[in-house]
Parts: sequence; structure tokens; C-alpha cells
Amino acid sequence: MESDRGHYFGFIWHASFLALTMAFVEVNTVLPSMILAAGGGSFAIGLVTAISTGIPLLAQLTFAGYLMSKRMKKPYLLLGIYLRVGALFSIGFLLLSPVGGTALLVLLFSVISVFSFGGVFAGISYTHLLGQSILKQDRRGFMSYRQIAGSALSLLGGFVAKYIVGNVSYPVNYSLMFFIGGSSLFVASL
Repeated sequence: MESDRGHYFGFIWHASFLALTMAFVEVNTVLPSMILAAGGGSFAIGLVTAISTGIPLLAQLTFAGYLMSKRMKKPYLLLGIYLRVGALFSIGFLLLSPVGGTALLVLLFSVISVFSFGGVFAGISYTHLLGQSILKQDRRGFMSYRQIAGSALSLLGGFVAKYIVGNVSYPVNYSLMFFIGGSSLFVASL
């Protein structure tokens, strides 16, 4: 028996555009650089890193059992994706707004928290649906194609992000990157 080709292609599509998105919102480079440009210091960078890595781990412990008990996983996958898309666009708009200083940092931390929390809902549901849709004998090929396609788009995204940061002034540069990231994640959800 062969995996459903629609699901196979859909998961590769999603993973590829997610990789492109993550090139624009990378937790180890883009987010700390943006926080510094917005007026934050080393404590703020530590906080954004903790939010980006800690929230998903804690939320997975809390919500994995809840999500796995649900018969339908796709609505939770889409909820998580659209929370993330909304968060990325919100960051783009926040950076262009007249809000500044501590208020901007607090709002950015709040929206990044929503982005991280949405990733939990999407990630748990995505993994379950992937396991149900791609048969065991097809997973090796799937993972290879997914990695190749995602790597190509991630590399492209890295070059585009470097160009934007180097040639567009703050805050438009980061705002543009978050709009591109949000758009890419929306395309991934299609």
C-alpha cells in the first residue's frame, strides 16, 4: 500500500514554506537582533529566547494529552498555524507603529508568546497527522524530499533576510521580514 500522494505533497509543501518562514524569524539570530534594535538588552534577549524555547516545551507537556484525546486533529493544526500567521503579521505592524520603548518590548514578548504557543498546537497535530498519513515504508523518502525542499527555501530565505537587514533601515527591515514570514506560513497552510 502506498501513502496518499495528496498528503505526501501537502506535508512537503507545508514543511518547505515553514522552513522559509523560519529563516525570517530565527530564534538565535533574527529575534535577538530585532530585540536589540527595538531597545532591549541582554535580559530581553534571554527572555525572548526563553519564550521561544521554553513555552513550547511546557505547553507540550500540558496540551499533548488534551490534543491526542481529540478525534479531529486538523482543526487544531489550522488553529496553531493561523495563530502563528496572525502573530507574525502583528509583529510586522507593531514595529511600524508609533509604540516604542518598554511598551513595544512588552507587546513583542506577548506576541512572540502567542507565536510559540501556536506552534505547540500545530506541532502536536502535525506530527500525529503525518504519522497517520505517510506510511512507514514511505517515510524515508518523504523525510529526504522534505529536507531537500525545506533546505532550499530556507537557504533562499537566509539570503533574502540578509539583504533586507543590510539594505533596509529599522524598523521597516524587520517589519518586512515578519510580513514575508507570515505570508510564507499562510502559503504553507494552503
